[in-house]
Formats: sequence, structure tokens, C-alpha cells
Amino acid sequence: YTKVRNFVNDNMDSPTIGLVGQSLCAALQQELTEYYKLIAILEAQVEKQMINNQVTNQSLTLKKLMMWTLDCNQKLRLMSVLVDVCQGQKGGALISSIHNYTKHGDPFIKDYLTKMLQIVSKPFYEMLERWVYEGELDDPYEEFFVACDRTVPEEELWQSKYTMREDMLPTFLSKELAHKIFSIGKSLNFIRYSCHEDTLAEQYDTSTATT
Repeated sequence: YTKVRNFVNDNMDSPTIGLVGQSLCAALQQELTEYYKLIAILEAQVEKQMINNQVTNQSLTLKKLMMWTLDCNQKLRLMSVLVDVCQGQKGGALISSIHNYTKHGDPFIKDYLTKMLQIVSKPFYEMLERWVYEGELDDPYEEFFVACDRTVPEEELWQSKYTMREDMLPTFLSKELAHKIFSIGKSLNFIRYSCHEDTLAEQYDTSTATT
């Protein structure tokens, strides 16, 4: 718990961890909030028993305490593992680190980490959607697997402005698919800026949305 809480406090508002890392912090904070709720319920139960000074079938026993906190303790251990493997990671590399742990034989662990992955990867997929549908790269913290050199002049856009950043490519995306995504976004970007055909790109977005 202490490790997870410190990770969230240190990184929640840090720009160095990027949007994906901030999503991880938000997901961990939500899990800690659920943990606080459980602790509050247990404390209220104990206080009630102390006031009544009697033990009934509804009383909190050590056995019930162990059962009630079983899932919570397992989640805390999994969150601690995520904190360890995600230290110093951001963007697609961070997503890959989490994805590697979803290949687990325990259904509880697999389901929990898969749900965490879906939350954490949301900013990455928003970047992906905008690149594929609009040819725009919205990546302020360099987390996406497409890199942009903004010093390159417009006449050299196709040859030099955009490159692959392979260390940010998630492990569940093949290099072949990544290159297709790269080409689609670069083509739309070239049409929009080098050919000055904003209307064509907008028509493509509209037709894609309707289909």
C-alpha cells in the first residue's frame, strides 16, 4: 500500500511520466479509494462491536476479516508489481510492460490486469485514432510510436518529418501493422498540409465515421 500510494503521489502531476503514466496513476488512485472504503467499513464494524460489547453471528471475526480482505490484498500486491515494472516507463513502453503481465494463467490476475490495461492505454488509443483518421500527431510527451521532427520544412515532410519510434511500439502491435498505421497517418498528413486538401481529409473522416 505504501509503495503504491507514494508512486501515485510522486507521479500524478508529473509531466515526465506522460499521459499514459498519468492514466496509470488515476487507475491506481481509484483502486486505493476502494481500499479506503473497505477499511472504513471494517472500522465501523469493529466500533459497533465494541459499543455493544457482544459477539453475534454478524460480528467481525478473524476468519471473516481474512475473507473480506483476500481480494483487496491480492489487488494491492498486483498494483505493487505494476509500480515496480512501470518505473521509468512511459507511453507505449509502459503499456507493453503491463500487457506482458496479462498473459497469466490465474483468471483473477488476468482479468484485473486486463481491466487496468484498458484504462491505462486510453490516451494511447486516442493518439492512434487521431493519427489514423486525421493524420494529426497529438503527442506532447513523445509516448507514441510515431515521432515528429518539427524542424523539418514542409517540402521535406514526406521524406524526413515523421519516423518510427520503435521503443514506444506496444508488444501487441506487430511491426507490419505499425508500418501500415504509420503510412496511413503520414499520407493523410501529407494530403492535408503538402497538398492543402483539408476538405478531402474531412470527407474521408466523415465517410469513415458513417461506415
